[in-house]
Amino acid sequence: LYKTSSQEVAEDIIQETFAAAVKSYEKFEGRSSAKTWLFTIANRLIIDYYRKKSKTNYISLESDLLQNNFENGAWKHATGKGFTTDIALLDDPEFLEIYNECLNKLPQKWKSIVVSKYIELKDNSEICQENEITLSNLWQIIHRSKLQLKNCLDLNWENE
Repeated sequence: LYKTSSQEVAEDIIQETFAAAVKSYEKFEGRSSAKTWLFTIANRLIIDYYRKKSKTNYISLESDLLQNNFENGAWKHATGKGFTTDIALLDDPEFLEIYNECLNKLPQKWKSIVVSKYIELKDNSEICQENEITLSNLWQIIHRSKLQLKNCLDLNWENE
């Protein structure tokens, strides 16, 4: 938490650390303590996180994004600018242009997963296999992608 300043990122790194440790336990030679070995794995994952973060252009999850989308512990309904039910947004070329701009702001892996899930209608297990992720990681990426897309659309889409 100290090195990432984000509870969610810290939890993800801890999960990845233990997954990597379980996967490569047979390679552990015991020349250091298990604690030192786990910290080494975690530090490498933190370095990887910052490398990836510096290469991507996306809205920080540490912002008010999460707080703005939840009310009393529940998901707020889409009531932002331009979210009406009396028009078909997917038939509106202006909306589609803004949506595609928002989609392109997602990290590449997240964008690929969203497209696979909702455009190409691929099966969850196929998406997980292609991206070498777990099902829980898939749902977390989809959830965070939706939050970022909603926030971007709230900020950029105005429908008179």
